Amino acid sequence: MNTGIWSEPPRHVLGVPVAVQRFVARGEHAVVVVRSVEAYPTGCLVDVLVLARRGSLPSEVWARVVRDLAPLPPDRLPPRTDLRFGIEAGEGYRGRAFETAGSSGSSDDSYDSEQRLWLSPLPPGPFAFTVEWPGLGLERTALELDGAALARAAEGSEPYWP
Repeated sequence: MNTGIWSEPPRHVLGVPVAVQRFVARGEHAVVVVRSVEAYPTGCLVDVLVLARRGSLPSEVWARVVRDLAPLPPDRLPPRTDLRFGIEAGEGYRGRAFETAGSSGSSDDSYDSEQRLWLSPLPPGPFAFTVEWPGLGLERTALELDGAALARAAEGSEPYWP
């Protein structure tokens, strides 16, 4: 089901990349980074890197972390992980974030994932991209982003065909 601008970036528009390269959260077993944001007139793609390392975690805890983060087919329920992303913006903002794509890999002692989250519409002013992962020791933290700056960048986006 295609719900239009709310669920994915426009298919025939070249977005404008905005470098961010900032840590959202860092802990003993996990790191979350926003690498960049790609701005479109109808929203933005947030490029997120998630890394985890086993370290001193017991093998059964690590196995659960890796299992819970494994991608599932679209017809299955979402993973049971307690890794959560969120958006906090000014009062009255009613946007949503959807995971649009991603890739991941794991080994006996590490996990890495690149995720792209679609946020639509763009918040009109500053907003917080939040993350929490209590199971790996990350309390809720936020990275402030400027919705107005992303909207200005989106003005440079172009349709593939005139």
